[in-house]
Amino acid sequence: MIVERLKELEAKVKTAVMLIAELKEERTALQTKVKELEAELRSKGETLQTVQAERDQTFAQVQRLQEEREEVRSKVEALLDEISKIEASIGEQA
Repeated sequence: MIVERLKELEAKVKTAVMLIAELKEERTALQTKVKELEAELRSKGETLQTVQAERDQTFAQVQRLQEEREEVRSKVEALLDEISKIEASIGEQA
């Protein structure tokens, strides 16, 4: 009876040891995967920052171009007004 009980306990201990070994392997694999995912996340974060910086730069360029376009438009309108005035004064003199 004691021998049987010892064999049962021995079997349970062996099972527990095997389970612990499997869990350690799984933990190691999961830790490796976590490190890989963290590295990938850092990489994607850096890429995102680069894209955002490029977007901000492009937006600033578009704003500058719009301002320059308005300046040119104002200057063209002013020149057209001057031309109209010159034409009107020439027409009055003729």
